[in-house]
This record gives sequence, structure tokens and C-alpha cells, in this order.
Amino acid sequence: MTGTLLAPLAGGLIAAGLACLVPAVRGRAPAPPRPGGRVATLARAAADPALRCQAGAAVLLGPAVLLLTGWPVAGIAASGACFAVPRLAAGRGARSRIARLEGLEQWTRRLADLLSAASGLEDALTRSVEHPPEAIAAEVRDLGANSRCVPTPSRRCASSPTRSTTPWPT
Repeated sequence: MTGTLLAPLAGGLIAAGLACLVPAVRGRAPAPPRPGGRVATLARAAADPALRCQAGAAVLLGPAVLLLTGWPVAGIAASGACFAVPRLAAGRGARSRIARLEGLEQWTRRLADLLSAASGLEDALTRSVEHPPEAIAAEVRDLGANSRCVPTPSRRCASSPTRSTTPWPT
């Protein structure tokens, strides 16, 4: 019994030692102090209702999985999953990127349909501006406005506020 517990413990200590040795050899700069310290950070975290819900789920799910499977690692993994899965699955930026990609897909399909109807590229772009998907509506309208204007050194086209006001490099 002692030998079966001693081998994993020794392996874990060796891995932890190697993990501590790498930063010590590389010579990392000390981290800047956090504002408010650890107690303030814990107080802010305790005030977050989503984090309280995740902690409650972890407290209930970890022991339940341990009792059902008999595997301590499965219980720890289930408790950790309560905190990791919501962050991985519900990224705020991911939703907007997915919506923009879906809007781009809808717009390109519509543009392909308009082009296959024997209209030219400029006409298809002009017609696609009428009902663009909401996620990319501003960009499509800007593209339609700029496609009607051919810039020359003496003539400038309308541009969006995010772009430079001059169509030619200076």
C-alpha cells in the first residue's frame, strides 16, 4: 500500500519541482502589486452572482461525481469544469464573431445569386445594399456607397468615419 501511494506522490513532487525550477532559472521579474490585495479581490469575486452560482455548482457536483464514480480525479475535474466550461462556451466576442460570419455568409450567397442572374458586379453590389444582414449592414452600405464612386486624384469619395478621408496615400 505504501509503495502504491509513494510513487505517484514522488512523481507529483518531481513535476512540481521542475515547474518551479524553470521560472527560477529564467529569472522572471516580480509581478506588480495588485490594487487592494487578495482580500479585496476575493470580496469582488464573492459579489459576482455568476461566480457564486459556479461555486455552488462546484461544491455540489464535485462530491456527487466522486460518490458516483469513486474516482477523486473525476470529482476534482467536475468541480473545475464548473468554472471552465462557462468561460469556454460563452465568450462574448465569439458570439459577435459568429454573427458577423453568418451575416457575411448570407450576404455572399445573396451576392452570388445576384451575379448568377446575369447582372454585373457593380449592379449586384448596389442591389445587395438594399437588404444586408444586420451584423454587417454598416460595412455593406459603406461598400455600396464607395462602389458608386470611382476615386481620382481630383475627386474624393464618401468614406466612413473609421477610414482616412483621403482615398490616396500621402
